[in-house]
Amino acid sequence: MSKVILAVLFALVAVSFSNHAVAQTGPDTLYWGINGDSSFASGGQGGFIELGQSPSGVNPVTGGVPFIDFHYGNGQAEDYNYRIINYGDQMLGFQSKAQATTGRDTLQLESNSAKINGGIDKNGTGLKHFRTGTCVTNSAGQCTINQTLPGTAFADTNYTAVCNFEANSIAAGSFAFAETKGSSSLTLAIRFYVAEAGVTTPIIDCIAMHD
Repeated sequence: MSKVILAVLFALVAVSFSNHAVAQTGPDTLYWGINGDSSFASGGQGGFIELGQSPSGVNPVTGGVPFIDFHYGNGQAEDYNYRIINYGDQMLGFQSKAQATTGRDTLQLESNSAKINGGIDKNGTGLKHFRTGTCVTNSAGQCTINQTLPGTAFADTNYTAVCNFEANSIAAGSFAFAETKGSSSLTLAIRFYVAEAGVTTPIIDCIAMHD
């Protein structure tokens, strides 16, 4: 009964401050903002939120920048801990508090592209990157490097590893490849174009991505 009474009250009453208002226009739709309808939440389609514009209108603020702030329970008073912001036309940014002074979002999504302004964690279970040690070639100009993968192991060996020599002093035609793969390690095979023993390979840079 209390839920029914509350729904009726919201349907009949709008709480207004100047030209800003909050009003419920039905059992599952709530409007708020400038003129009382610049943003709304609805139970349609299982639930959705519109920020900055009513279903039939436009954003009443020219250049208005809708955003959502999250406040993690860290015991600190802060403007936001993490923010999702519609910072431009067809542009969406994800920004942590630490980036507030840099003006750069960790991830920026634009109309047909994405921009990453921070590093990519090397320890993920879908994408890893790492630099290997070195090895010394045998008489055939070959050697191997046993490399432990960073972070938590991949779920299985269904991943692709791409590796390149860090230095450019290696003869053309030399290459490195994953000879064997495990979920938490791999063995890189190095093949020098010139068969020469006792050569120390340069460091090798690798990216491994799971299927």
